[in-house]
Amino acid sequence: MSLDYISRTYSVPAAIGTEVIYSGDGKDRLGVITGANGAHLLIRLQGSEQSLPFHPTWKIEYIDRDHKRLMAEIAVALAVATLKKGDRLRVQRCGGREITVTYKDDWWGCWIVTATLDDIHPLHIVKVNGQPRSIRAEAHRFLSALDGTARQAMLDESKQRQARREEEIRTNLASAAGSDDEIPF
Repeated sequence: MSLDYISRTYSVPAAIGTEVIYSGDGKDRLGVITGANGAHLLIRLQGSEQSLPFHPTWKIEYIDRDHKRLMAEIAVALAVATLKKGDRLRVQRCGGREITVTYKDDWWGCWIVTATLDDIHPLHIVKVNGQPRSIRAEAHRFLSALDGTARQAMLDESKQRQARREEEIRTNLASAAGSDDEIPF
């Protein structure tokens, strides 16, 4: 059976790369769908090196685009508020490889800048000063605790901020080009 079969049969958005939250062991654990094994999803949970089979509807929450957008913004706010200069961060990189960097309280937009890297998002922090800490899980818990109205208000604000950033970019590009032509994007 395939992910397409699982999607149709269980009416879930099962696809490779889809982020999920598994709560069957009493705590929320983030993971990513890596494939299918029969009628089960193969999910690699955060901090694991191998994928395990899970039923597509039992204690699995699929993370949609809006949820991801808000989690990213909350994660940045949590990191700015709690990380201190000199903290040792263990960060999960692409492919699951982990590295350790020193936080120097330097940011470029939503990205943490260190002496060796400038593309660390707080969602990828797995330890701070040797202690397990998933800012991704903290952001998810915060977001899950909100009622629908508060979550929608946060999402609306987020979309308005994004629209203002895009308009500012268009204005700057048009100004730099010395033209009043509309910039297509």
